[in-house]
Amino acid sequence: MFLSIAPNPHRGGEPTRIAKLSQRGGPTWAIDAETLHRQPHLLASFNRHSPVWIRLADALSVVFVMMAVMGSFLIGWWMFIPAMLASLLLGGIARWLAATVAKKAAKRSHEALLKLHSMQLMWLMPA
Repeated sequence: MFLSIAPNPHRGGEPTRIAKLSQRGGPTWAIDAETLHRQPHLLASFNRHSPVWIRLADALSVVFVMMAVMGSFLIGWWMFIPAMLASLLLGGIARWLAATVAKKAAKRSHEALLKLHSMQLMWLMPA
């Protein structure tokens, strides 16, 4: 359910957040959640509403950052803490949503798995 961090072999081994896709007795695939989060339009062919939801979660995250700053000036310094926690939570939800859409698409069809792999967003995890 949660994302983990692993090196991306398509980007020279730089660390990225991934979601693991595995089936019993089969290989384990890594899905690059960070790139899908930064470029949600790549998910439009799998689920046309997912880019909108990802961008909405990012926009709400920014709103909570602004609320953190304004709340710390207008109400009290401690307002910064819950608003920043909410902002971080929404950013994590956006990444998780991007990975979940790709994972469901790859489970549903072999063509989606090949498309994700050809876009260098999916690779086999070493054993």
